[in-house]
Amino acid sequence: MNSTFGYDARLARALLLAGAAGIASLFGSQLGNAAPTKSPHAANDYAAIFPRKADLSGNLLPSKIGVFKLDESREIEIPVQIPSVCFFGDRDVLFLEAGWGKFEEVLVSIEPLDPSGGKGSSTRVKVEELGSGSARVRLKVPASSRPTPMGLFICKDEKRQGSCRNKKLVEIEATLKKFHDPAKPENLDPKKDFPEIVYFFAHITVGPDSVSWIESQFTQEERSRIRALIDEAVPRERAKRAKERLDALQKTLNSAPLAEVDGKPVIALPGLNPAGCPTG
Repeated sequence: MNSTFGYDARLARALLLAGAAGIASLFGSQLGNAAPTKSPHAANDYAAIFPRKADLSGNLLPSKIGVFKLDESREIEIPVQIPSVCFFGDRDVLFLEAGWGKFEEVLVSIEPLDPSGGKGSSTRVKVEELGSGSARVRLKVPASSRPTPMGLFICKDEKRQGSCRNKKLVEIEATLKKFHDPAKPENLDPKKDFPEIVYFFAHITVGPDSVSWIESQFTQEERSRIRALIDEAVPRERAKRAKERLDALQKTLNSAPLAEVDGKPVIALPGLNPAGCPTG
């Protein structure tokens, strides 16, 4: 197999099987600078990188809604960050998929949740750039006459359809299983074993002159709020499908919520950083 993104995919498999210590040398300078998230309960517990939902006394904190005001261009710049964690995260999945699947770029898009809700906008980004934590993705926000729930996606778009919203959904654990068997990665077919799937999803609300998002996990309260907005913005005959797709995207991918930095939404793609992780 040829080298991709500065590392050899065979080495990626070997280090994956070797464990956390080996992965440190694999990603090198691409590791995030933040202290890694530790979880005594589950290897893929994302809770510690989310904003707190309650104060130290147990009182619930209000959910923070970020708002970005659009100008006439309707363009938005979205930075990508790589929080350091003690488990294989979204960044690592992207690297493994791209290395063994022999693709170098993914699609980032803003699209209506309604499968028939009109076109969105998209741009292609190098996986290496996303994984470095230095990417700043520029997108044109689709026009909307009223607050409308939409999705911010990252997906594989080999057929160059310019869309992510209807692509296959696969849980991160199921994607990683392809690499667990020491003999299997060598036998993976880049065409058959790496289908077009969605790697990241966050819901946003697009209005006539703004984009808004919530900086918290997808709680039942947030689900109800977004479903109500869908009912107001999407024709009845299509609203049911849009709500079903929202639920499927959130349940299957469980992506980190968008954060806010300098007034902009930020995509978080957690990446393994063994430094400081518990051992034994």
